[in-house]
Amino acid sequence: MSLVGKLVAECVGIVRASGLPNETNAMFTNVEGEWDEVMHVIRQCVDHVARAAPRVSVVVKIDLRPGVSRALHSKVESVEQRLSSMLPAHGPDLGSPGIREVQLETGERGGGQKSQTTPYRAGPSHRQG
Repeated sequence: MSLVGKLVAECVGIVRASGLPNETNAMFTNVEGEWDEVMHVIRQCVDHVARAAPRVSVVVKIDLRPGVSRALHSKVESVEQRLSSMLPAHGPDLGSPGIREVQLETGERGGGQKSQTTPYRAGPSHRQG
């Protein structure tokens, strides 16, 4: 594991230990809570990285909505509900203009990758034989 990867994992541990609602994805860790609580956790992470690295880069995006709680998961649930009511049971219409094929890749980056290109057409089956 690289130093950066190690420090990121340790910071995610700091966030999780805070007890604040949080979620980590491939690019960011989202934290939900009161202003001072969230800023305290960010400061802990910055201080932790600063002890091990000569430079710390922090990206913070704030969605300030007084009186709203549990937005971290309710936003995603809302999108999922809308998607389930919009999409047909067989998936999105991939035959729309500009979408001619979907490429799926499996395996690890840098080696052993396999890709499969699947053509699609409009209509009930979408998949061309």
